[in-house]
Amino acid sequence: MIGGVGAGDEVLGLEAARARWSELIDSAAHGGVTHLRDTESGAVARLVPRDRSPVPIEELPAWAVTAARPKLGNLVRQAAAGQPVALTRRGELAAVLAPAPGAAGPATSSGLDDLLDTLTSAAPQAPPPRCRPASHRWTTCSAADCAPVNWRSSPARPAPARPPWPWERRAPPP
Repeated sequence: MIGGVGAGDEVLGLEAARARWSELIDSAAHGGVTHLRDTESGAVARLVPRDRSPVPIEELPAWAVTAARPKLGNLVRQAAAGQPVALTRRGELAAVLAPAPGAAGPATSSGLDDLLDTLTSAAPQAPPPRCRPASHRWTTCSAADCAPVNWRSSPARPAPARPPWPWERRAPPP
């Protein structure tokens, strides 16, 4: 057994597991074991029959099989981290998603974690001002002292003179 997966055990990625989800649950209900791997995090969990649960069933959070399918990535990571999940079908326990024994769990890197912390802690910056150049296309202004210009009254194109409203018209002098 290398990394928690035996030589005869089946290992599936999440997409393949979602495509065969009902078949995998039925297999687990009849004694089969399937290993599920999250390719993004490297987490490995195994889908086991209910009688092979590492924790008493009463202590496990329960998920309906249909609700667990779209959340499979989160559940695999949770199970690989040591928190098994019970999967129920029509209210009865069908299978358990448990951590794979000897699996390394999710891959982490302190360098990547530090970079992520640095990027998320940086204060958001205001976007640069936008100007309307003579070509009448919106561009980002690179000048530090440039302020947004109202395109209707820019010096390149003065605002058009509007005709007076009827009540503003004066009668010609007699």
